[in-house]
Amino acid sequence: MIKTIKKCNKVYVAILVALGLYLTNFLDYSKWNPTLGGQLGYFIFLGMIGLVLIKRKKINNPFSFELCVFIISPFLTYFSQLLIYGEPLSVFKLYIYNGIVAIFYLFYIYKVKEQEIIKAVTCIAFAIAVIQIVQQVNPSIAEFGLGDVTKNLEIRNGLLRYRFSAIFYTTIALFFYWEKTLISKNKLYFVLFLLFAVSDYLYLTRQYLAGMAIAIGFSLFYIKDKSSKRLALLLIIVLVYVIIQYSDTLLDYFIESSKKDATDDNIRLYAYQFYWAKTISSTTAFLFGNGFPADLQYWKENLSLYVSDIGIVGQIFTHGIFWAIAYLTALYKILWKYRKEVPLYVKLFALSGLVHCSMVASYGGASTLFTWISMLYISSLHIDKTNAQLTGNLKDERK
Repeated sequence: MIKTIKKCNKVYVAILVALGLYLTNFLDYSKWNPTLGGQLGYFIFLGMIGLVLIKRKKINNPFSFELCVFIISPFLTYFSQLLIYGEPLSVFKLYIYNGIVAIFYLFYIYKVKEQEIIKAVTCIAFAIAVIQIVQQVNPSIAEFGLGDVTKNLEIRNGLLRYRFSAIFYTTIALFFYWEKTLISKNKLYFVLFLLFAVSDYLYLTRQYLAGMAIAIGFSLFYIKDKSSKRLALLLIIVLVYVIIQYSDTLLDYFIESSKKDATDDNIRLYAYQFYWAKTISSTTAFLFGNGFPADLQYWKENLSLYVSDIGIVGQIFTHGIFWAIAYLTALYKILWKYRKEVPLYVKLFALSGLVHCSMVASYGGASTLFTWISMLYISSLHIDKTNAQLTGNLKDERK
């Protein structure tokens, strides 16, 4: 796995791996102490902000609007929550996690390479895949992704559904090695792609599978090289053949999960209506969000209404309309405006998130915000590189 990426700064990779592990509660380790973890977060996020302020550097990047929303929105949402629900000033601690946005500027300040981010993501995704497979084979030793330990794990398609929150690390790695396979025709890259595809399946969540499948299919439209396009088409045909061979099993899975989720889907539909009604109940709530009021816990425990189950609508409820607008503008830039500059795997990552954004937000907490900002940074590196080349060419022409 180490040979698959060009040489990197090992210290940066180690720091990013450690940060990724922390943000995922050490891969959803059952003995993780959330209280201690939350207190540690204050030092980490405030420390990152402090570093940016100390080493501040003017940065011109194509995602300045989105980053501005990420930085300013939490403060406005905080005051909105105080105004609407009359809660104490101490609820500000609920917004500390937004300090992760500072990572974008730290990437620039310390000149972090794309390869270093990808290597860190690969390490985390690889660890998740190994844990998933081992725990499926021997569930008696399971210590990760257990979710609420007071409840039994759900079984889907004969497999235990562990509750891991690291799906976006997996999808980044999956699409990265898909692109690398098409470009280099390297067998190791293809093996890693298959491993992460299996890992994606083992999350046993239909929207993730749909996002992966649709994005892989759409990759044909982004590939210009004829040999790579032929290889992509061949691999997609092979994958489709495998799916057909196991169609009975997969069909049973979707039917079984659909039956199980019928009630959940009804609750989700009600959650859309419930939270949207609260969002548009006032101009303040619509523009700046409701934040994370104490009532959320009551609605979750007594009404089974989860903000996390309604994707972008839930994000508008908590953070306001500008938070959603920033997501849509970033998608426009990645998938269209800068489509020629942005690498294929980043476009596929953004597209897969768009597929299930109505049910799963592309970014909500610190972990998902970290992966999303990392993709924005990598996109900006490629855009900056293209702009620099164009500027260089113009200078040469003027000589």
